[in-house]
Amino acid sequence: MNKTLTEFKIIGLLRLSALGDIIWTLPMLNELKKNYPNSKIVYFCSKPFSDVVEDISGVEFVIIRKPRSLKDYIQAIKKLREYNFDLFLCTQANLRVNILYPFIKSQRKIGFDSIRGRDEHRFFVPEQIPYKKEHALEAFLGFLDYLNLPFSKDKLEYNIPSTKSSTKWHQDQDFGDYICIHPCASHANRTWNVENYIELIKLLINNHSFKVVLTGTANDSDFTGKIKSNLVSDQVLDLAGRTGLKDLCVLFKNSSLVIAPDSGPIHLANAFDTKVLGLYVSLPSQFTGPYGQAQSCIDKYDQALIKYLKINPEKVSWRTRVNEVGMMSLISVKEVYQKVLKILE
Repeated sequence: MNKTLTEFKIIGLLRLSALGDIIWTLPMLNELKKNYPNSKIVYFCSKPFSDVVEDISGVEFVIIRKPRSLKDYIQAIKKLREYNFDLFLCTQANLRVNILYPFIKSQRKIGFDSIRGRDEHRFFVPEQIPYKKEHALEAFLGFLDYLNLPFSKDKLEYNIPSTKSSTKWHQDQDFGDYICIHPCASHANRTWNVENYIELIKLLINNHSFKVVLTGTANDSDFTGKIKSNLVSDQVLDLAGRTGLKDLCVLFKNSSLVIAPDSGPIHLANAFDTKVLGLYVSLPSQFTGPYGQAQSCIDKYDQALIKYLKINPEKVSWRTRVNEVGMMSLISVKEVYQKVLKILE
């Protein structure tokens, strides 16, 4: 039997990575705040992803390192055991994190079902939400369903605090209207090739008044540098490696459009209600794409299943991922450009 609202004096949840998943937890987090206004809510997160959420009001954010060594586990467990929770939501389900859950002091611990909870998650968490084949964001809302809390999928709130950019480029640059392109995914096989980005940007700057801002991590700077070096134009600005996550919040919030492959930054842009265009091949956009903007994605998942895995899309099992070299070539420059025009009409 579920507890009444007034009985949860302290609620905890843990999500250490990755950026997109942490953003997907925010509508759930905001509903918890509304339904338990007198409860203390503690969110365990890791750097650098905590930069996006740490200024959210009404929540205590505790930074712990994602465990990679015995020392990391000892330090994480020490921080977790400083609290005695009434309710703890185990919103990450892989072996590295599952090991932490038995050490958490809580009257109730709720995790994912046996299908979505990887690495025998159910053996580490006493209660599980029921399985549904749904978008990843809705999976987090499943914790609210399980607790019988009211919410509306049509009125989801992320409430990422507006921040001022901490870097000098934002003060010096008069962007005007611009499109952000975050070209790299975390895995090379999910990244569209340099030549395609160059061709697309030429279409954008030659036929429109938009400037194009390239974003990415320091590790992406070689990739964005190749794009920039083939575009002799002051309409293209390469900021890869020069912006933190809070800077990206400012950039994406004020951008006319953000183009990116299957990666965390596209969900960050979506959280600000910015128009997005996602490039999806590895997983279906209806389950892992920008929530509410799946129609703005180019999705070649079914074609990839047939071409690379020889699987009928109608018979594909949950979590089947395509991860083949060259698979992003299924997406053409022409269809991306046409999608841009349609989105910006």
